[in-house]
Amino acid sequence: MTGVRNVLPYLACGIWLFVPALAIAQAFAARYPPAFQPHTFNQGIPTPLLVAENVLRVLLFAVAAAMPLMQRPADRLLGISVRPLGISTRTFGIAVYLLGLAAYAASFAMICLATDSRWSRSVLGLTAPAWTPAVWLIGITMLTGPIRGLPRSRPWMYLVLCAVFLAVHITHTALAVTRQPAGTSARPFTAASPEPPRTVRPETRPTPWPRERPASPADLGEG
Repeated sequence: MTGVRNVLPYLACGIWLFVPALAIAQAFAARYPPAFQPHTFNQGIPTPLLVAENVLRVLLFAVAAAMPLMQRPADRLLGISVRPLGISTRTFGIAVYLLGLAAYAASFAMICLATDSRWSRSVLGLTAPAWTPAVWLIGITMLTGPIRGLPRSRPWMYLVLCAVFLAVHITHTALAVTRQPAGTSARPFTAASPEPPRTVRPETRPTPWPRERPASPADLGEG
């Protein structure tokens, strides 16, 4: 039991707050627009940009795993007192986090379900799933404590990492969506999908050969 108690504090970390966001993205995966499909999203993107994005994504998760969830309400928000508001950082952080998740879900719903809207046809709308995470990432920063092993770490340090990642991710997404027709959704044909209409070609009939008339005695040379 002692070993379990020693491990539990390490399990209560910020990485679990990413799970709802990942679930939202996966829920709309079957209806992603063409630019968001796995086989097209990375096409034509500079390799250094892809490498930087993947490295920053790993760091984002790794650092969050080292940030414990706050067990006690705090009275300061990123170094600024929130006492005049009459709420704690944890309460305000939960509100910001949930608001960010709602905005993130709405951004996917618009480009996946309302594909003909002006918003879904614009670059701003198509890149919304890349920049709306800024809200719930701020919420995660409010709900977590200093990085384990770095007691002097400050929330703004993680926010800087988030800002750099978002800048790279938004750039990647903008490059991807500007190469695809805006406002279209990719719905690949599957066994559950209705069978696509078949092209009916007009029936062609073979040209009949002319009928031969019976040979007459003159044709046979008979007198």
